Amino acid sequence: MFAAVDLGSNSFRLHIGSHDGQTMRVLKSAREPIRLGAGLDNKGCLTPEAMDRAVACLKRFKELLASYDDIEVRCVATNTVRIAKNAAEFLPMAEAALGHPIEVISGEEEGRLIYLGVSHTLAIPTERRLVIDIGGGSTEIILGRGHEIAKVESFGMGTVKHSSVYFPDGAI
Repeated sequence: MFAAVDLGSNSFRLHIGSHDGQTMRVLKSAREPIRLGAGLDNKGCLTPEAMDRAVACLKRFKELLASYDDIEVRCVATNTVRIAKNAAEFLPMAEAALGHPIEVISGEEEGRLIYLGVSHTLAIPTERRLVIDIGGGSTEIILGRGHEIAKVESFGMGTVKHSSVYFPDGAI
């Protein structure tokens, strides 16, 4: 059994699956729109409210994970945790709530993981691909062929930050 936990700038996601020898089968998924990126104050710090929302979600994810025996978990945090000035304060609380270590990954690693996920779902394994992921805090652009990555670029712009700048009242 395997689990992936993604602490994104817009939402937190949990996927639990098993490998059947050919492919990964997702058994359980959960997604919560935490909007962690919107919880950065004008000094670049996560607000207490944003951290509370995140910790509450991770406690719920911990309960889901506890219902599976012998599970390997990888938890990654992306742009908002990368840039938060108080990430060192947030991470121990988040790890305690989830019960697993959280790896703060680079934009390039984020792009690599995105590309591998996409490339393994497409039917033509040798075609050239351009994958673009517009996330809540960053945008990754990945060029590759089949499962091989040629180039990854990550840009620190995403939907959460831009929506709060251009639509501060929340109306779109």
